[in-house]
Amino acid sequence: MKEEMLVSEVWRTLIVDGKEHPWYSVSNFGHVRSHLQIVSRGSKGFTTTYNPNFYKDLALVKNKNRDGSLSKMRVSLQFPEDFFEDYQYRRKRDTDSNTNKPCDLHQLVMGAFRPMDDYPPDKLKDCWNDIPEDAKTWIKQTVTINHIDHDPTNNHVDNLEYVTQRENSRAAVKHYGGNLANKNKKDDWLKVIDPVFNPLLQEWEDTEIQFIGEEGEKYYNMFEEIAKERGKSVSEVYSDLIENAFYKLKEEECEFK
Repeated sequence: MKEEMLVSEVWRTLIVDGKEHPWYSVSNFGHVRSHLQIVSRGSKGFTTTYNPNFYKDLALVKNKNRDGSLSKMRVSLQFPEDFFEDYQYRRKRDTDSNTNKPCDLHQLVMGAFRPMDDYPPDKLKDCWNDIPEDAKTWIKQTVTINHIDHDPTNNHVDNLEYVTQRENSRAAVKHYGGNLANKNKKDDWLKVIDPVFNPLLQEWEDTEIQFIGEEGEKYYNMFEEIAKERGKSVSEVYSDLIENAFYKLKEEECEFK
């Protein structure tokens, strides 16, 4: 498999759904440029044309979770009307037949610099070439992209990796839940045990939450009621609360500064 370290900013043509889209380019630093140039303006708007010698840096949009925490960076792009075979939510521009579509920045970066056929997930590196094409297509559609430092604004290619949804969730629990919960902890009613890798099953075990003594039992019952309402496990509910507390703390720090 190919390995490359890009220390300077490099620009490449956008790859979306496995197809080149020359109207835009993306860099290994996580920036996006448009090569659409305005050629005329009219009463109903303006007309653009593709010019490979022209570029304009595009503004990125912060996409947030329901609790207000940042989840990803996105950018709105235009596509020819027939670019997508199954894009059901096409929104045509008033002045032409192009389609507008919001795209996740981390997917654009990985599509251009780490295509999965050249950079498959670590667990599949040794057998990727033996996997049937139909299975490869399914894998490409189901894997997710993890920000290694857990900062959604850092979309440098070296900060991104292909993982399963389960691996991504566990990485978040480990980063926000276990580490934050146990750091400088004075209470003795709770113990959070970080997930460990099971070499036999070749996967990570679940994070373990231990509630200790009468105080622990009281809080366990509280978390259990919440878990039933949300259809989650006690560990998942606890991790959600820790993550929300982390983001609120960061927001307070930003306001203080």
